Amino acid sequence: MNNTIYHYCSLNSLDGIIKSKNLWLSNSLISNDSYELTWMFNLMLDSCKSNKEKILYTLNLKSIYMESLSYFQPHMLCFSKSPDLLSQWRGYADNGKGVCIGFNRDYFEKTKRVNKDKEFEIYDILYKKGQQKKIINLYIKEHFFEKDIETLLINYRDMRFRIEAFKITKQLLDLGIQFKNPTFSEENEVRIVHGFPELAAEPDSFSYRFTDDNLISYVEIPLTHKKYYPVINEIILGPKCKIDLNQFKRFLGERIGLGLHKIEIKHSNCSFY
Repeated sequence: MNNTIYHYCSLNSLDGIIKSKNLWLSNSLISNDSYELTWMFNLMLDSCKSNKEKILYTLNLKSIYMESLSYFQPHMLCFSKSPDLLSQWRGYADNGKGVCIGFNRDYFEKTKRVNKDKEFEIYDILYKKGQQKKIINLYIKEHFFEKDIETLLINYRDMRFRIEAFKITKQLLDLGIQFKNPTFSEENEVRIVHGFPELAAEPDSFSYRFTDDNLISYVEIPLTHKKYYPVINEIILGPKCKIDLNQFKRFLGERIGLGLHKIEIKHSNCSFY
């Protein structure tokens, strides 16, 4: 079984990872997917389309859920199970000029707790609509036919009901993290997430960076070489990356050193002009 998960990024991002020996998990609400963390509500509304009352409950539930995101504040970093994928080079690796870093998934599975403020979970993304709907229908069956839940969903803006209403959205966060629009299925995504149903993110653990037009919070996950669970398995140079392979190996030898001989370094096989 191949336990390598791939992160496509620019050369500047690679340099940042190597220098800082950290990965940055960024605010999940700033995404290229407009349905990020909320895709399950499209499925839920579709399942309820013949019942106006249930549609109202769903819309109210979504409002509670969106408020709850400010509490959990999920931060994530995305990987793919697929190496050397053209769409990933185009979308996430500086239009093919960057690299694809193959990380050892076992390293993250064994290192889920950094300290008391920094724990993370690993999620394999579900894309198949039939599978998603089956899970959503079970959720609807469990909650939407309980009178107490209906009362909460109708009166959730009343502070007497707010806390209990908030609690039922915790289960939805798991679905929000795992479900994604099927049009993204080629990405074959794996996510590392800080801020999940069992652990709310701690704002004082956030750092911040500027983009061209925004301010984004992030959480640092340190990369520490472990004898039995090395961090990086391979690095693929993008189809438009001009780096000389031997020069790159020397560079990594100076920066990484320990365990370098176990990292496979190669050029992409994609034809990309």
